[in-house]
Amino acid sequence: MSLSKDGLLNLSLSRRRWEWDEEKIQSRQLPDDVASFLVSTTQSLPEEVISALSVLSCFGIQSEYTVIQKLEAVLGFSLVQPLELAAAEGLLDRINGSYVFCHDKVQEAVYGTIKAEERCLLHFKYGVALVPPALELKADGIDGLLFIAANQINMGGPKAVSDDGQIVILAHLNLQAGYSAMEMSDYSSAYSYFDHGISFLRKNDWEENYDLSLQLFDAAAVSVFLATFYSTLSKMNANICIVFRNPLLQLET
Repeated sequence: MSLSKDGLLNLSLSRRRWEWDEEKIQSRQLPDDVASFLVSTTQSLPEEVISALSVLSCFGIQSEYTVIQKLEAVLGFSLVQPLELAAAEGLLDRINGSYVFCHDKVQEAVYGTIKAEERCLLHFKYGVALVPPALELKADGIDGLLFIAANQINMGGPKAVSDDGQIVILAHLNLQAGYSAMEMSDYSSAYSYFDHGISFLRKNDWEENYDLSLQLFDAAAVSVFLATFYSTLSKMNANICIVFRNPLLQLET
């Protein structure tokens, strides 16, 4: 396909055969494997296609159409159409309602074009953008987008927060994601969400947001116990006991 686009390989209808310029083809410096070749082709794509691929790469090797559509609506710039162009170039596959990078090396290469210091900010931005539609679906009992939004926010981490007013919202979002994971008996993931929720709390939140803080620590302790992470449970228990200032409240593992 690439050689054909460059005019080096053509189908002659009159001669009923393919024709090519072997000398020019041999003079091209082509990678030895398909993955490397596909990575190199991303450099010649239109800017909007590269930008859309960059967004997609932040979600791993694949992402559902619906997630990209919701993100497009919230961010206010085109994603679907450029990704369709990328799919036509062979960089993406469309499988079971998802955009899938044709090779993990392509996803890694696109993600690698994002500066390291910008990655956490972008993950955070995309996660926050998905929070409103995620909460709407959560109200209907659908948790998938909630997990995706929380994962993106957590990849950004507390350092990406520029508005202290978001702290409680983000901690509470992780609390909801953790509870949903608990309902699915995925205790390891549940603990991860509770732990990330705790990471967003500030030192004075035990006083200002006592109920939320207690819920996060309590839920984290329960999920750790159910996941049999006993060493972590001891640390979690210690944190709660320090707040209460009462050693009699300590739980034995």
